[in-house]
Formats: sequence, structure tokens, C-alpha cells
Amino acid sequence: MVLGIDIGGTNTEFAVVDSVKGIVHIKKFKTKSNNSFLNYIDNFTDMVKDLTKKFNISSIGIGAPNFDSKSNKFCPVNFNWSDVKPFNLVQHLENEVSISTSVVNDANAVALAENRYGIGRNVNSFVIITIGTGLGAGIVINNHLFNGSYGYAGEFGHTKVENIERTCNCGGIGCLETVVSANGIKRTIATKLKLNNPKDAPEVRSIFENAK
Repeated sequence: MVLGIDIGGTNTEFAVVDSVKGIVHIKKFKTKSNNSFLNYIDNFTDMVKDLTKKFNISSIGIGAPNFDSKSNKFCPVNFNWSDVKPFNLVQHLENEVSISTSVVNDANAVALAENRYGIGRNVNSFVIITIGTGLGAGIVINNHLFNGSYGYAGEFGHTKVENIERTCNCGGIGCLETVVSANGIKRTIATKLKLNNPKDAPEVRSIFENAK
């Protein structure tokens, strides 16, 4: 069995997967229920330890935001904690549970899944766009994941767009994901409703239902 983990801006989800039976167990916790990045890492590690004690896990695979495949570190700038910094999750978990661990950018994980098991089986090259708390993309060329020269290919959300003056969590100004993402949509609605804080805006699901 293997342990698959998705680190999302809203939820962090864990799935124990058997090669024959498929998904046999799921756990999750609210990512932003933690009060710091280090607190998040501690809770994350405790969950992994608990699952590896209950199940015979042979390897761990993680989809993580803002993952740098060159340095093997991830730095989730969308997680608004003051202590966020580049962190080597592979090294950390292998030290803690002694199980082989791999990490890829979360959008790249989606691209790999579609390439091997989904609609991507019918084409050799494609781009998949992921819209969630942030905005990302995964690029597959000739059935190989394209990471780019610096490991950040597909960070579509940080494309700079003219006439957008919003500050992004990455520190840049005018990033596309400040508009096209769950957080971006809430910021737009907050502006239209003249709310001081985007957190006071309706939930994105409610915004979509009303837009329909």
C-alpha cells in the first residue's frame, strides 16, 4: 500500500491506496486550522506517523504547492503564516518514518494522474489548469512532465497581467491568481460589496451558485 497526500490551501488530505482495492482509507484536516507553518508541519507529521502505524505503507507521494523540484523544497506562499519558509518535506518525513517519499508540485501531480489514468491517455502533450485556493498548471510534453530550467514551469498563477494592481501572497503585484482563484474571487466580491476584509465575503461555492 502507498500513502498519497494532497496539500491544499483549504484541506490537507491523506489517502491510503492499495494496488488492487484502490483507496482503502481517507483522512483530512483543515490546513488553515493551524496557527503557524511549524504547527502545520507538526500536525502533518503526526498524521503520517499515525497512518504508517495502522497500515503497511511502502512509499509516500505528496502533491505540494510552490514546490521547487530543483532544491526539493516547498514554500506555500498562499498559506498566510509569518514563519513560512522553504522546507524539505522529503528529508523530514524520511527521517521521521523511514519510508521512501516523493513530492511534486500539486498541479503537476494532477497532470501526471491525467497522463497515466485519465483523459491525458489519449494525447501525448497537454496543459492542465488547476483552480483552487490558488491557480496553477501542469505541463506534459511527449508523455513527460515538464518542470522547466528552474523547476517552476506551470506556475501559471504568477503570470503578471496588465492593469491588475493587487498584491499577491508571493510578494509580486498583478499576478493572475489574485483574480482567478478562490481567494481572488473573494477579493473581487469583497470589493464589489465594499467589505473591508475579503474573509467577510461569502464562500466561493455560494458565489458560484449565485452566479449561475
